[in-house]
Amino acid sequence: MQISRPVQFIKTAGLIGGGSVLFAIALFAVAIYEHVKDADVQSSWLIALGVVFYSFGAYMAWNRERDAYEEEKTRQERPHFAINIETGTFKYRSEDKCSEVILAALIVNQGSPSIAAGWKVSYECRGNIEPMAVSYLGPLVKELPMLDGVLDISNDDLISTKTLTDQIPRGGAQHGRIICTIAGDRTEEWNSQPAPTVTLTCLDYLCTPYSAIYQRGASNPYLAFYPSERVRFAEPPGDPSNAPALQK
Repeated sequence: MQISRPVQFIKTAGLIGGGSVLFAIALFAVAIYEHVKDADVQSSWLIALGVVFYSFGAYMAWNRERDAYEEEKTRQERPHFAINIETGTFKYRSEDKCSEVILAALIVNQGSPSIAAGWKVSYECRGNIEPMAVSYLGPLVKELPMLDGVLDISNDDLISTKTLTDQIPRGGAQHGRIICTIAGDRTEEWNSQPAPTVTLTCLDYLCTPYSAIYQRGASNPYLAFYPSERVRFAEPPGDPSNAPALQK
């Protein structure tokens, strides 16, 4: 049901402001009545009090609206990230005696433009939380095996690199990988039930933290890749012109 404008005004003004307006209206009514009947009470005093209370009530309503406006303005002027971890891969690197997790993440900015920095990752298994080391590739290219080929990723494909100096605009997004490692062979833990969780966190330029949690799901033999990433397929796709005709 739509609330009438006077009721909305009183609700906006609050208990004190709305009460002041109602009291001012009552004083106006009494002043008019006293003036008409020519009573002893001077109507000018009642009118003056009515003006004071009405002005106070109007100020209270404006003040509450102004506070709401300032709050919304401040919210709009701040970055607001949302992180989604889309896939994750696990591998034990025996040569380094550490377990490696590579996450594919998407970050969307719903607020003012901002970089995303301070990327960190934590690993939680059976209530025990450990920090993971976030790695960069430098000049190297890392190969991720796929079911039908190899995915090559470099430093430029890491989300922590893409968002370190380039701002994410309002309504914009950025995607990429993040490589993190933890000491020891965690293969048994990774395949256990319930599966361990990996928490990804970053900061905007105001140092506000944003996090997302990844937990291993059902095994998927296909490694998803982004359009900007380089994939080397085991067998090049055939010529579509040589494909057999559809049977009618």
